[in-house]
Amino acid sequence: MTIKLACYSIVSKKSTIEEKYRGGLASFTKSYSVWGLTQDEHLVKISFMSIDDIYSVVDEIVGCGLGYDRAKNQSNDFVIADKYTGPFWNVDWLEFGHKECWYK
Repeated sequence: MTIKLACYSIVSKKSTIEEKYRGGLASFTKSYSVWGLTQDEHLVKISFMSIDDIYSVVDEIVGCGLGYDRAKNQSNDFVIADKYTGPFWNVDWLEFGHKECWYK
């Protein structure tokens, strides 16, 4: 199944959230349901209208256990994506198309 991207999105594998995020998927969905949370069988996405909002949420999810290399501005635990230009970095578990993404 495909996940439609918002202007800006953070996308992660559900298995990564369950394994690494403090409180697992249930806690993640509760915390970010106000951010236009969408999920399919493999992925979870939170949506943003402004790039400014993303980095405060990145700080939160990293504080709850997800990995992120600030120097390289990348992670294998999640991806930030723009619906028009695609991912800010590539990961081997996610494919991008026109305004959408899906699990490989």
